[in-house]
Amino acid sequence: MIRTCLIKIGLMMDIVVRSSLVGLYAKCNAFEKAIQLFSEMPMKDVAYWNIVVSCCYQSGNFKEAPQYFSIMRRFGFELDSVTITTSISSCVRLLDLSRGMEIHEE
Repeated sequence: MIRTCLIKIGLMMDIVVRSSLVGLYAKCNAFEKAIQLFSEMPMKDVAYWNIVVSCCYQSGNFKEAPQYFSIMRRFGFELDSVTITTSISSCVRLLDLSRGMEIHEE
């Protein structure tokens, strides 16, 4: 209902509104909807990528957080402390020392 309302009033293209909705979906265990909404966004910034990486971690999708980290890097986004910390934490949960060390080196 919230998404429909946001579409009707024309706020779905606002990056802050859209990122908040992604976070809401993730917190409500609607991770697939969060990722779908993320992938539909034409313009993404570092904060938006961080929301998705954090959503992966918080929803227990530990394998996906480092994957989004890698995709983010391929698109040329600069990493920040949130991106790095969440990605390394996911590697810890997966016991993936080598991937965690790769992220740490970056």
